Parts: sequence; structure tokens; C-alpha cells
Amino acid sequence: MIAQLSYWSLEVKDVDRAVEFYGKVFGWTFSNARPSGGRRIWDTEPWGGLAKLPEGVEPSDRTALEFVTEDIVATAALIRANGGSAEPVATPFGEVFACTDDQGTHFAVFVPGDDSGT
Repeated sequence: MIAQLSYWSLEVKDVDRAVEFYGKVFGWTFSNARPSGGRRIWDTEPWGGLAKLPEGVEPSDRTALEFVTEDIVATAALIRANGGSAEPVATPFGEVFACTDDQGTHFAVFVPGDDSGT
């Protein structure tokens, strides 16, 4: 059996701040706060969400999620304009920027290249 990703979650220090950051950068819209304090992201496939990191826990120092974007340079500029960071990474499989949001949560943006191996 092949498993398919059905849901993903980005853990952040402050969910309300993340709603503002990712709404501005990616244009996402969100549910109202859930009892857990998290938010459902309405505009992703598969479904995604924002969850609050447990108290005293810092964001991971590695990228766990990569988001495909049509214009990686414009997306990197939006990330920086909203207090995050975006640095290009040399890869053989497309354009990648290693990013952080304005709270230090790591993610990446990606434009696939030719993955045919030729």
C-alpha cells in the first residue's frame, strides 16, 4: 500500500502572528481559532494547519516543509518584507530558498526543475 500525505501542520510560537505572516506571503486564509489554539489553512492541498509549539520549545532548525511557488524571487521578497529570511540554496533539482518566518520557523520555497535524471 502507498501512503499519501493527507494533512500537514506548521508548528509556530505565535499562531496569530503566523496567520498574518503566511497570509501576506502566500495569500492563505484561515479558520477561526480551534479549541487547541491552532488554525486550519483553507487554501492548501492537502489540508494544512498552524499549531502552537509547546511552551519552552523552539522551532526546529531544519526545513520540514517546502512550498511550490510560481515566482520564487517574488515570494522570497515577500518573505523578507514581512520579517522573514530567504536564502537561495544550490540544488540539482530546481530552485530552492531556505526560509524562516518572522518567528524563526523554518520552511522552504521551491520551483521544480527537470527531474528526469538526464
